Amino acid sequence: KRPVSLTPPLLSTPLRKLWVDCVVLCHVCGDGIKGNGPKVDVFAYLRKAMEFASVNPRSQKAAGGTRLAALEVISGFFADKTLGPRVAAWAHSLLQLCHRGLKSSGSGEPHHRMASVNTACAVAVGCRNSIISRLNNPEEKSFMYRNALEDAAILEAVKFLRKAADDRYPEVRAAAARFASIVCSMLILARPSSSSGGSGGGMGGMVSSLSSSGGGGEGSGGGGANNAIASLLSSLDEVMVLAMRNLDDESPGVSSSWSEALARCICTSIQYGETTRAATADNAASMRNVEVDDDDDADNNTSTGNGLSSKLKAFSEARRAIAITKSCSSLPGAIKFLVSQFIKVGGELSASRCGGSYSTGGRAARVGTSA
Repeated sequence: KRPVSLTPPLLSTPLRKLWVDCVVLCHVCGDGIKGNGPKVDVFAYLRKAMEFASVNPRSQKAAGGTRLAALEVISGFFADKTLGPRVAAWAHSLLQLCHRGLKSSGSGEPHHRMASVNTACAVAVGCRNSIISRLNNPEEKSFMYRNALEDAAILEAVKFLRKAADDRYPEVRAAAARFASIVCSMLILARPSSSSGGSGGGMGGMVSSLSSSGGGGEGSGGGGANNAIASLLSSLDEVMVLAMRNLDDESPGVSSSWSEALARCICTSIQYGETTRAATADNAASMRNVEVDDDDDADNNTSTGNGLSSKLKAFSEARRAIAITKSCSSLPGAIKFLVSQFIKVGGELSASRCGGSYSTGGRAARVGTSA
């Protein structure tokens, strides 16, 4: 008789799904146990799942679908409305784990990379549910949830997106666009980033001249206040540039997903702009007076040459600070920006590539921008 080769249980997708559902259900039920009896420790299990998900893919521990099952258990914890808010504080460590998963699985079959991106999506959903549950009116819909992710997690999410968007398989790139759609509402930093100001450089093609696209924003003036706002939105702007680079992806599904991600990013930028303008409407005049006084004092205390050089430096920094988020801080500005980009791509057959690794140019650039 020929020996029968049995599939390991965790390599069977239906069995793995059932096992993950059972594990999550056990922890949800154990979360409500009261008294002095034994309880289910969700954090200990999460720590163990992270350990198994990060093992060497060639090791014995990784055999039989162990890493996939561990990632799916983590996804189940964050996707659950009961456990998600409890484990949301682990977002940074989980995003780092997903980033390592993208790197460790090479460029071969995409199952583990897909699981890594899906886990990152679940982490973003869990963090969003956590911040919504703490709002005064949880039923209120919004495109912007500040402080849902810590700044380190936001920066890690942007790095993760850069890596996933360049994957050779369209399934992974589409999942990356879905992650961008989910996480874009949480990408506003709590403190200004020291690395902002150059996020739009080297993006190529359609987004190479953002400073000339105009937009109905607040204008190029404003000095330090506008630079601070641009710094807070630097991560959101990087994701928007990444979305625009991939609008003409060779896969129509990926292109459509990035179009949706860009639309959600623009909505977040518009809502942030409206909130900022509403908050600063009362003290705008007093702030302008203070800035004028500061400029007069600076002119009196410095030489003419130093004053001229400082003004040129401030002007160049203000020019670099102009980004997509600044152009899209209002609905008219966003529409004007998109129309200007649509006009730049030219005719249906002559449009240049948007700049992504799998961009095709031509008619796809116009279709992706209009979508």
